Amino acid sequence: MIYNLFYFSSVFLNIATYRDVRVRQALYYVLLAAMFVFSSLRWRVGCDWAAYLHHSTIYGPEPYSVALQKSEALYWLLVSLLHQLNLEYPFINILAGLVFFGGLHSLAKRQPDRLLFLTLLFPILVTGIAMSATRQAFAVGIICYAFNAISDNKKIKYIILVIIASQFHSSAIIFISFAPIISNNLNYKNILFFGIISIPALIYIYNLDSIRIYSDLYVGTVHDAGGGPFRATLNLISGLIFYLLLKDKWKIFSPNDYNLVYIMAPGLILIFFVVFYSSVIGDRFGYYLNPIQAIILSRAYLFYKTARIHTMFVLPMLMFGAALIVWSQFSWIFQACYSQYQFWW
Repeated sequence: MIYNLFYFSSVFLNIATYRDVRVRQALYYVLLAAMFVFSSLRWRVGCDWAAYLHHSTIYGPEPYSVALQKSEALYWLLVSLLHQLNLEYPFINILAGLVFFGGLHSLAKRQPDRLLFLTLLFPILVTGIAMSATRQAFAVGIICYAFNAISDNKKIKYIILVIIASQFHSSAIIFISFAPIISNNLNYKNILFFGIISIPALIYIYNLDSIRIYSDLYVGTVHDAGGGPFRATLNLISGLIFYLLLKDKWKIFSPNDYNLVYIMAPGLILIFFVVFYSSVIGDRFGYYLNPIQAIILSRAYLFYKTARIHTMFVLPMLMFGAALIVWSQFSWIFQACYSQYQFWW
């Protein structure tokens, strides 16, 4: 299948160029462009294709004033704008791809091994979001820029980016609750204090109409995220790897993004438990943290100088490869939504 071929070709390139930093840097841009073309120029691929086509057909002709009154207003404004410009529906996938991969690139530029970082994102995040969930693709890309704002200790910039992301997909607003703990002086006391004062913000978020709609739709209903618990388990493993194996080394050797990973890694662990409350909600929030997961797993091997270095380099690619094989070969949802791949042209 084309997805497995795409991914394992990337894995082969990673292994073949393991010691050649310059070649890996060049291959990163090739892989980034290939992922963009593969996902953004798809035709009738992704479980949400019909829904977004419906948006374009039914809601595109609406005036901008109507779009502004809706939740996720920036998305609806974009739908209206594309209609006014007489552009076909798939153009929105190109715009989503530019934002999505632009955000990933903004994170990748800060990684010592950007090729491995990007490779690990293909099986779950690129396939699950960039190739299906257009609104969340916009939101994930913008949240990646917000993650960089955490590393730079720019709290106002972070808040603005989260608000913008939430205007494409309301679920992104949950990240506003992390704003109080963006600090260079991060410790357990600060986390506890800021956690307490963020409670009013969380209550406000819970009562947003869009969040309540998602809750009514996905909690205690027949809706289920196929493979959600499995993906949540990968998140759990990644969070535990950081806290049990890498945290102390990370603080010494990579202080610039230590706070980012330290703040977000608990989310990777908590998602595992949220999935048992609602697999869809847990899965949706898990996608936002996949870049943090990739940062941890693509960086892990660099903290070792023993025989473990080879294991820590190869093991994450095998983990995600196994996830992709199981998903692509045994999921009826994957077969229905992704198997008949074709380009727009």
